[in-house]
Amino acid sequence: MTDLFPYNGTMGYVEQESSKARAVSERDSGVASARARAVLDSLHARGAAGAIWREIGSDLGLHHGQVSGCLSVLHKAGRVFMKNAIANGCHVYVHADFRDAYPDWARIDKPAVTKTKRRKDALEAVLAAAALVVTFDGTDRDSLDALRDAVQQVREL
Repeated sequence: MTDLFPYNGTMGYVEQESSKARAVSERDSGVASARARAVLDSLHARGAAGAIWREIGSDLGLHHGQVSGCLSVLHKAGRVFMKNAIANGCHVYVHADFRDAYPDWARIDKPAVTKTKRRKDALEAVLAAAALVVTFDGTDRDSLDALRDAVQQVREL
């Protein structure tokens, strides 16, 4: 289940030492993997109807942060999808085994990419292009073009 640890080898944390320590501890102790399996089992038991985070939390005795964080990681990994519908103000998640029960327009298979993530990716491209330009020898036009394009991407965010 290594695809369930996409955030610096964990299921995610904020930039606080206690949050990072919790995420690392949950990964190392197996708590994070066990939670992911439990969430998947809960969703699978609900079939094609799926469930909102509150229902899963109630099934498993977990709070919003534990369930929603896990669902986000499972969604990113393709283990679950969201229905293109809202129930009680929440997205409905469905186990990937039931994907064929819904037409494409009724599913959200990939999580949304936030503006912050797009900006981070664009800045990474600027840094990569800048690293190429540092070695520019006067004939490498592609490096300058890559830097120009990356800078333009950042400006558009």
